[in-house]
Amino acid sequence: LPQEWMDDGGINEKLFKNLPIWHIALISIIVGFTEELLFRSAVQSLLGIILTSLLFTLIHFRYLEKWILLLFTFMISLGLGYLAVYFEWFTAFIAHVFIDFLQGVLIRKGWISFS
Repeated sequence: LPQEWMDDGGINEKLFKNLPIWHIALISIIVGFTEELLFRSAVQSLLGIILTSLLFTLIHFRYLEKWILLLFTFMISLGLGYLAVYFEWFTAFIAHVFIDFLQGVLIRKGWISFS
């Protein structure tokens, strides 16, 4: 995809580029736990998978002007929602941590860029 489609304003690079790997892991665990506990364990039981995924996507507001990042975030959220339904929210938490950690490490190593 063209680089301008993937540009998130450099926030992920600013966050992860100079962090030690263990910091990336810790951030991934904290963010994954809190987001999945809130969205899959609480909100999803009230709104269902699709509305929860829309809300989850909207909180990632830095992607609102980049339709491909918005679509990726929504699709990942749908996947996490279905994981929570079929395998409990803890599985969605593990997947979320893996996604964030992998992205953070790839950015840290300079193997991917979103700016």
